[in-house]
Amino acid sequence: MCKVTVYEKFRLGYSWTDNQDADFDERLKVSSSDMPDAEKIRWGKARQAQRRGPTIRDRYEAAIADETVDPLTRSLLRWFADVEADSGARLRAIYDRIETQAG
Repeated sequence: MCKVTVYEKFRLGYSWTDNQDADFDERLKVSSSDMPDAEKIRWGKARQAQRRGPTIRDRYEAAIADETVDPLTRSLLRWFADVEADSGARLRAIYDRIETQAG
């Protein structure tokens, strides 16, 4: 099987997948509002639960499993997936602490 780099895929005519965020304006409005942080967190969690489609982790896993992607790029994608998971865990812990303190 032929291995190609991400650069070669773009050069060969593949394109970026643009994932539109229909909630962007509303998220920006809530984030910049005077709403208490705990309420912003709850609002964000509720919105997150309503999302459909593959998660970021799912997208990374699909790319990592794609054997047409060169090994170095697949390794980098594994690192990105691990960093994303670690960041998410830390953020969830902070959010939980804020919600607990708010009651």
